[in-house]
Amino acid sequence: MFFGESAAAYESITSRMKALAVVRPLLALDDSPAKRERGWEGYRLAELALATIDFVTLRIGARTAVRQEAVVEQVAESAALQVPGRAGTEYQEVARWLVERMINTERHDRCFRHEIGSVTGDGFVVREFPFQILKDVPDEAGQAALTVTDAAITVLVHAVDVDIASEQIAAEAKLAALLKRARIGEAWQAARTAHVQSIRYAKELLDRMEEKKRNVRAIDWEADLDGPLKEAQEHVEERSRAETQLKAQVAQLLEVTEEEHKRQQLEALDALIEDCLQQHLLLVDMLLRVVPEFRRQQDRQIFVPPVVHVRVHLRSQLLEPALELSIEDSGLGRGYFC
Repeated sequence: MFFGESAAAYESITSRMKALAVVRPLLALDDSPAKRERGWEGYRLAELALATIDFVTLRIGARTAVRQEAVVEQVAESAALQVPGRAGTEYQEVARWLVERMINTERHDRCFRHEIGSVTGDGFVVREFPFQILKDVPDEAGQAALTVTDAAITVLVHAVDVDIASEQIAAEAKLAALLKRARIGEAWQAARTAHVQSIRYAKELLDRMEEKKRNVRAIDWEADLDGPLKEAQEHVEERSRAETQLKAQVAQLLEVTEEEHKRQQLEALDALIEDCLQQHLLLVDMLLRVVPEFRRQQDRQIFVPPVVHVRVHLRSQLLEPALELSIEDSGLGRGYFC
């Protein structure tokens, strides 16, 4: 067998292939015939795509989406930075086309696809890997909006199939080390990665809770919810403590930093850490409501009788009885079926 013995040895390749697959649609934007045909050669579309992912990811909360028109406006501003001096309508056209390509509106199911190999107990198999980058959803007012997918965040943080909680802890540890050495510019990037992981963790929890709510009959509380819930609560509490300490470190650096540029970087860093802290406070609130919500769903689903759907067998219940009728009795003679 390849790599000598186990399927686990091939998982690293499968994981990296998923990362490459997610990047492919972004890189393909710059090779698109539309770029040449419309005179957009000066635009770096893959970079605009990453800026789009950044904007949507950092603007959404755990339960919200970003209005699609707001995304288009932001991408148009980035396009204007790349190629100044063009008409505003061109920037809008570039931005709208780019956003639609990232939603993949050309396909009915909106999915990109790539075949990827893996090793299973049955040997080497090739499976289709479907993914989305941006997903179009209605917002609270029913307007067209966008939300980020796990695949998009994967592009953002350079990781596939990793434990999100561990990645967040690692990012915070890196941030603390950079702050200790007063490497403020790099510290902001580390804080941003931690922030993205915080959003990703919140999204994972919400998705898991929504899945449980759909069918509480299939859930074993102790096996499916009790353990993960305690783990999530511990993670959120630890992150909140870590972020409070990081804010204190930033405050100390602000007291001793006189250079205006570095002070601005520290203030931006402080705001980013504060966003992370607020995100985790929202998660705490959500986790506190999980148990009452689970009980409420139990009452709603278990004690309400299931809906009985009566199905009609077309041949035995409609066709055959109709054929036994006379023309007069069937209504054909009265022109009912004309």
